[in-house]
Amino acid sequence: MKYKSIIFDFDGTLADSSNVVNEILGKLTAKYHYTKFNPKELKHRGASSLLKKIQMLWFLAKANKEFKQMYGESISRIRLYDGILQMLQSLSGCSYHFVILSSNSVENIQAFLKMNAIEFSFSILTAKGLFGKHKIIKDYMAKQNCAVSDILYIGDEIRDIRACNKAGVDIAFVKWGMDSDEEIGGLHVKYIAETPSDLLVFLLGNR
Repeated sequence: MKYKSIIFDFDGTLADSSNVVNEILGKLTAKYHYTKFNPKELKHRGASSLLKKIQMLWFLAKANKEFKQMYGESISRIRLYDGILQMLQSLSGCSYHFVILSSNSVENIQAFLKMNAIEFSFSILTAKGLFGKHKIIKDYMAKQNCAVSDILYIGDEIRDIRACNKAGVDIAFVKWGMDSDEEIGGLHVKYIAETPSDLLVFLLGNR
């Protein structure tokens, strides 16, 4: 399989931002008088009660803009996962088109890439809220005139796997992010990477 475009998730895949995200959520849930939610609850809220799901959706609607602003103010405290920079540097001479797909803001992602001296360019696609990654992937394929076989998505969440299965594209699931302790179950995954070095070997073999 020879891929043309590599789409990376951002938080939890490239950026080790969990401590900052938890801190910001703690401040915002206190400000808006909500029960404290953690990132996993917000992203896997399908298992929550109807009342809690409604509370989460109201919270996200209220706090989304403020969250991104506070995240941007904390960029200097966020680091790449160990081994990610070396992996990206090793891929810099490859012919892949690199993309980041995230619900974070373009400004935050660009600031993070600059701070970490990542010199080759990414196209950045932003998802509105926490829904519809499969639609954004399909839109990207249509604009780039890509076949599903041209795309590899790299992500750390079960919802990423579901989005890729809906879109029909391959996914490499990384085990250092948010859902490293989750069971994949019957979902289809092309490759599971334990470390960025594992991922690099896979990518170099599929260019």
